[in-house]
Amino acid sequence: MINTKKNGNKKPKFLVVIRHGERIDFSAEQNDQKLDPNDPELTEEGKAQAQKIGQIINTYFIKKTPNEFKSCLILTSPFSRTIMTSVNIANRLKDSKINVKIMLENRLSEFIKDDAFDKECSKFLSVYNYKENEDLKQFMFKFIGEEYLNELNTESLEGLPQFNETRQNVYNRLKVLFKNNISNFEEFDYIFCVSHGTPIAEFYRFLRNDKEDIRDSSIKYCDAYVFEYFKTLTKSEVEYVEKLTVNSKF
Repeated sequence: MINTKKNGNKKPKFLVVIRHGERIDFSAEQNDQKLDPNDPELTEEGKAQAQKIGQIINTYFIKKTPNEFKSCLILTSPFSRTIMTSVNIANRLKDSKINVKIMLENRLSEFIKDDAFDKECSKFLSVYNYKENEDLKQFMFKFIGEEYLNELNTESLEGLPQFNETRQNVYNRLKVLFKNNISNFEEFDYIFCVSHGTPIAEFYRFLRNDKEDIRDSSIKYCDAYVFEYFKTLTKSEVEYVEKLTVNSKF
């Protein structure tokens, strides 16, 4: 745990990094659907997984920080499966009267490799122009309900994903996301990042100061990694707390 005494007894903030739920193209449901190869949606099981982890996260913070978990910010990759995961998490949190805000964040995007995507994936790389593109705007928000504040995190345009990027590129954009954006959000003490396997592995490596990493294959659907962080004038202190899964018990 972070030593709050040396930080003037200020309370640490919480960052939870979450993988999306089950994707339809890797499931038995795929034969019944017309799939977008660049952007598969969630299965019904994937939606249930997201709701389950939302409930587990809610219970976790109610017990860990009694009477303090009242609002959160969800930053989500702009892919359908992550947006759908975010909304299902948010809906479950709202059932417990938690105030939720969702923002699209391009730096959380999937690892854009040329052997996994075609050039159509450019719509995910140009999301910052969505206000000028009505088709893209409708695509981005088709899963997000009007009850959420549908905004785009545009505090900084540094570190955006590129087509045919490397793992180090992914690491670098997540480093920018934390240092330039997440650590500067004063309004929220609880921030959830919904992303994909490889970006989560690289984010974990960065947050652990390159002293520990995890394999992409070990990150299961809706696994959630909880961190505490505290920002001073010169740096951000981060500490890993624990991993939550859809099977966690409290």
